[in-house]
Amino acid sequence: MKSSRPLLGKCIDILGKGASVKSTVAVLLAEALCAMAYEICVLDADSTNMGVHRAFGLQKAPASLIDFFGGCATREG
Repeated sequence: MKSSRPLLGKCIDILGKGASVKSTVAVLLAEALCAMAYEICVLDADSTNMGVHRAFGLQKAPASLIDFFGGCATREG
């Protein structure tokens, strides 16, 4: 029997060179999946894209992953 929710538990990566509309695709895909009652998490790993949070209607950017996990590791020695 086929699942009626084929994307449940899946990870979707959106990759491409700069200015190739990745953020727009990510936002549109996230909105479409939310409308289909999927729970989603969007992870922006592009350190040069400082405004993608606005595309989701957020006024303030969330903490970066580096900050969330305590900053960059430093190598001593």
